[in-house]
Amino acid sequence: MLEKLKQNRSHRSFEQMEIPKEDLEKILTAVTYSASARNAQETRFMYTNSEEQCRRIFKETKWAGAISWNPQENEAPTAYILLCHPSEKPNVMNFVDMGIALQSMTLLAQDLGYGCCILGAYNKKEVEKIFGLPKGYFSFLLLAIGKAKDTVSLVSTRDLSLKYQREEDNHHTVFKLPVEALILTSIDENN
Repeated sequence: MLEKLKQNRSHRSFEQMEIPKEDLEKILTAVTYSASARNAQETRFMYTNSEEQCRRIFKETKWAGAISWNPQENEAPTAYILLCHPSEKPNVMNFVDMGIALQSMTLLAQDLGYGCCILGAYNKKEVEKIFGLPKGYFSFLLLAIGKAKDTVSLVSTRDLSLKYQREEDNHHTVFKLPVEALILTSIDENN
């Protein structure tokens, strides 16, 4: 499982290959087996693999917030899943549920041979219009999906400058703190 987690990275450039509806529905099926606070299961989803809709959505997104780089149109994702909620101001546990759903979907997408990127930086009003979001729902996150064209490597570091890097050869380097740097304290009854 650790190897799957290491491989489950954000991808920001994609082959222009259609993702079948059946694969998108498999990816969404992962959510039905995922944890949900109070078992509320309030997050709802909309998806598209329409070339025209994906092209329009791509124009409304921002990528790679830590660096001044964005993919070109010929590197755009070929599917999107929009995460929605019936409240304009969900509580913290609703956001936890969205995170769990996203982790489950990205792991299953990876298993099917796709790469993903979770986007919070998008023009909500326009993307909601493109999707035809029903009244009474609000979008919060967008999952971009496609056949990954870039490569990603992880580098362990204790340096707190964790800004990722993008090289010209379509390689993305992500710096990660080691587990020892994340643990504030431990209580071990044997020591």
